[in-house]
Amino acid sequence: MGGIEKKTGGGYSKLSTDMLIAILLKIDEDSQISLKDLVYFNKEKFDIDTSISAIHRALDKMNIIWKNVVQIPIEWNMKLSYPELNMSELSLLYQYLLLCILMSRVIIWV
Repeated sequence: MGGIEKKTGGGYSKLSTDMLIAILLKIDEDSQISLKDLVYFNKEKFDIDTSISAIHRALDKMNIIWKNVVQIPIEWNMKLSYPELNMSELSLLYQYLLLCILMSRVIIWV
């Protein structure tokens, strides 16, 4: 049975194949689970102390990578409303922006 070695106070022990399968099934069940929660899960199920880094290395060796998701506030998805501008206002805005660009070039070239 292959596994990932981890150092405990008294020596080395391994994450057994059964432990790795249980961890993978737990990740499949709850894709937002943290490594810390996987350590607690392993302790409850197998009564073995592991470290976050041991589980991280095991998942890394199996090429399993996932990211925790940050929920986006609803306000970020709401459509923004812009005030209506008529053509003369757009023209003035365009002239102002053009003037700003020209002034910045004049300052740069001087």
